[in-house]
Amino acid sequence: MIKNDYKDFALVSTIPENWSIMPLKWFLVNHDGGAWGDEPTGEDGDRICIRIADFNYSKGTVKENTELTIRNYSQSVIDRLLLRKGDIIVEKSGGGDKTPVGRTIVFRQNYEALFANFSERLRIRSEYNYEFVNYCLRAFYYIGGSYNYFNQTTGIQNLSIGKYLSDIYLPCPDTSFQDAIVSYLDAKCAAIDEAIERHKKIIDKLEEYKKSAISGAIAATEGNIIRIKFIGSVQTGPFGTQLSASEYVDDGTPCINVKNIKNGYLSEEDLDKVPQNVLDRLPSHILRMGDIVFARKGSIDKHAIVHKKEDGWMQGSDCIRLRTQKVLPEYLNFALASNTVTHYLRIVATGSTMPSLTSDMIKELPIIIPTISVQKQVVDKLDNLTRFIDICVNRQIDLIAKLEEYRKSIIYNAVTGKIDCRTVR
Repeated sequence: MIKNDYKDFALVSTIPENWSIMPLKWFLVNHDGGAWGDEPTGEDGDRICIRIADFNYSKGTVKENTELTIRNYSQSVIDRLLLRKGDIIVEKSGGGDKTPVGRTIVFRQNYEALFANFSERLRIRSEYNYEFVNYCLRAFYYIGGSYNYFNQTTGIQNLSIGKYLSDIYLPCPDTSFQDAIVSYLDAKCAAIDEAIERHKKIIDKLEEYKKSAISGAIAATEGNIIRIKFIGSVQTGPFGTQLSASEYVDDGTPCINVKNIKNGYLSEEDLDKVPQNVLDRLPSHILRMGDIVFARKGSIDKHAIVHKKEDGWMQGSDCIRLRTQKVLPEYLNFALASNTVTHYLRIVATGSTMPSLTSDMIKELPIIIPTISVQKQVVDKLDNLTRFIDICVNRQIDLIAKLEEYRKSIIYNAVTGKIDCRTVR
């Protein structure tokens, strides 16, 4: 029989009748907010600090093979906040429209670490399986449960921890059933992760092939080598007080930022928008069809061409815009994707932790410029090839998205008793 007496509690409204339910706080020994600490000194107080950026949400733990941040703490803070295996870390500040605050991971690592101030540590009582509790919290997040537990100020979402811990009810089957659910989900999620990795490797191979084809076509082209400053104008995005995130609105003109610049095209996912008065104030940053937009920081080898539907959109702060009337924009977009240009940009970019480009670097960039007729031939050839490769890549991306949704569904169905994990393999 299925319970339906707890309609206000999203995760326990349809659990098996012989399961108990408990508020999240009853699963806990204690909970603590994190600390950012001070700059590392090389002394005894230096410790790894786990940040939200270190969360691997798909695997539900800390990212592997990543450079972790070192901070310095007093001994009293270390004694209070040192993580143990099995601690659950909750993202309590940050988030976004499509990824609201409230995601969780389990600390399974063998090294000593503390956790940053944008997160909360939950220590689970020994009589409960901490992996089961985390799977429950992940399922709660997947069904949108965290939306009821945060407030938002100046673009940052803040989880109401007290309400989150006291108001959320989780299913609580007996310990052997918790263990069976965890074993089942660990195996299923591992298989899904392997499948996703296979699809990602296919995408990498396709992108490598596309890059190789573009580089070969550009290298085989005969023409003059000309610096960008002689064929177009370069404009850095609005700086500092010219444009702030506080000016973004829900209904306005899209503003292209680094997150929207992909390999050769602009993504409409998670677009920021600005009102008309910003466009009126910053007319030199309005994009036109044929413009090419670079990421100024981070992924400096990414750029994209502005198509007709994006004409009139806004150039964001961390972007550099290239505009030319002397070269076919489509040819220039392909030329900029060649290995030679990528290598050049990585050499001239400044900054060790986050490479950065300047407008002067772009202006000095040398490009092979053939005649217009040859440019058209190159574009026609590469358009057909890259379009086919992009179709193949998008198919792989769709498959990955379906696998991600499948993972969410089996986690939800397992922790709510819709799958008897003791018998299903």
